[in-house]
Amino acid sequence: MIPESLYRWAQLKGIIVVGTGDFTHPAWFAELQDKLEPAEPGLYRLKPELAEPVDREIPESCRAELLADQPTGHRPPNALPFWSLVPLVEILSEIKGAGVTTKGVTGVYHRVLADLGNEFSILVDVPIVDIEEHSGTL
Repeated sequence: MIPESLYRWAQLKGIIVVGTGDFTHPAWFAELQDKLEPAEPGLYRLKPELAEPVDREIPESCRAELLADQPTGHRPPNALPFWSLVPLVEILSEIKGAGVTTKGVTGVYHRVLADLGNEFSILVDVPIVDIEEHSGTL
């Protein structure tokens, strides 16, 4: 594990702050002292001469510092669409007020899958009224 690698993966994932709890090993502590500079009180950043070669490899759409400066809701022009989905069994569990592994919840879950198809298409494509119709009394 080297600081440049941590920086690279943080940039690719859009992470702005990275922490390590392994700084007490003398060799790792020395490397951190050599490669990092103060960013603000209590935080450090990779020195620019080490960050610049890594930055040239990172697509602009992944650059954390560019994304952080954008207003809420901003999407780069080449961003792919995405959905934040909650598993169907967890939704049914909340509605029923019972655990996801209970007979009542798993029974409804399997009935809905049998009637309406795979879980992904149910969550994305099937209208709520159809799910209610096929789930019976929750």
